[in-house]
Amino acid sequence: LQVHLELMMVSTHKSKNTPQEHLLTFYKTFDELKYFTSLTRIPKNYFKDIPIRSITLPESLKTISEDAFADCSNLKEVTISDSVVNIGANAFRNCEKLEKLDFGDEVEVLQKEACRGCKSLKSLILPKNVRKVGESSFRDCISMTSLVVENEELELGERAFENCANLSSVTLQDGMTEIYGGVFNSCKSLVSIKLPEKLTILGESSFADCAKLKAIDIPVNVTKIDDMVFNGCVELEDIDMKNNITKRWFYLVVGVFTMLFSGVLYAWSILKIPFKTIFNWEDSTLAFNFTLTMCFFCLGAFFGSLICKKIGPKITLVISSTLIDFMRS
Repeated sequence: LQVHLELMMVSTHKSKNTPQEHLLTFYKTFDELKYFTSLTRIPKNYFKDIPIRSITLPESLKTISEDAFADCSNLKEVTISDSVVNIGANAFRNCEKLEKLDFGDEVEVLQKEACRGCKSLKSLILPKNVRKVGESSFRDCISMTSLVVENEELELGERAFENCANLSSVTLQDGMTEIYGGVFNSCKSLVSIKLPEKLTILGESSFADCAKLKAIDIPVNVTKIDDMVFNGCVELEDIDMKNNITKRWFYLVVGVFTMLFSGVLYAWSILKIPFKTIFNWEDSTLAFNFTLTMCFFCLGAFFGSLICKKIGPKITLVISSTLIDFMRS
């Protein structure tokens, strides 16, 4: 039986007992290993608990699996190559000394808790290619002071930045439509934040316990604010929702005029006599017909409101007007 071994060492390792010449002759660093330079996927737990300090991932790499670098307590710097697309769950969890994490140009998804507990990570830039940040991905990154999001449609999972206690600067893009539950919960240093213009939903406890948050403007497109969004924001003095109130009055007026032109408001009083004359209906038949009409109208309004939450009021209004016109013709 023959076994071939490759002896490995960390490139920054300084041996106290082994001569440097011996190390250079018989040991290889991670970058020197042939199979590593052509690796496309780092398996689960591959570097877990290994005391590496920095690493530059190869250009061949596509996926960093779950727990790949979890609990690497000495890891300070990671350079992710442009070929990496997916970063698995807990990939860098509890890398407590990790100060710098550079994402490549192709990373699209960070799975849940990918970088949770990276207590030395001070700043974060999520480039345009990142489209989803999983649940609790940067939770408990207590040294993080700034966050910049470059993707207009980034999806931030629940509690993505919970308990980032020193996070004071957040830049979001106007294309984001939803902030999920607990995303910025317990970000105790956050004083102010500009919410995205296209935001429609503020999830439960999304800014709870942001003790220094003083003022916030709610964008005009917000249609739903869940429970305890600002619970524990003891210094919050000003929540500006004036634009939302104006817009809701506008929708009310538009709705009234829509019903006027569709005949709903005066259907019984104006159309009663013509219907009786043309169709020769009795009062009971006409009443039953009108009752059915109002039932389906109410059902349409109910399902229309659900659709409106998904695609917005403008498109919903166009669709409803088109359907009314089609039914008339």
